[in-house]
Amino acid sequence: VVARADVDAHPKKPRPGHGVAPAASRHAAKCNRRLQDRRDAMSQAGKRPCVANCATAREMACWVWAIALMVR
Repeated sequence: VVARADVDAHPKKPRPGHGVAPAASRHAAKCNRRLQDRRDAMSQAGKRPCVANCATAREMACWVWAIALMVR
């Protein structure tokens, strides 16, 4: 998870026939934006990259858990 803490600004689209529920998609987009903004803020505040990555990864895990519950 820490390796992906540098969230992708342009996530891949799902393959045809493998759509995502609109609510889950909105939640994931909100997550992506928040994590990008938060990591940028930590970087601008002078946090070391490894600290920013770990903090972002921890929050990302919470978002993934919430999205997983939505699509159950």
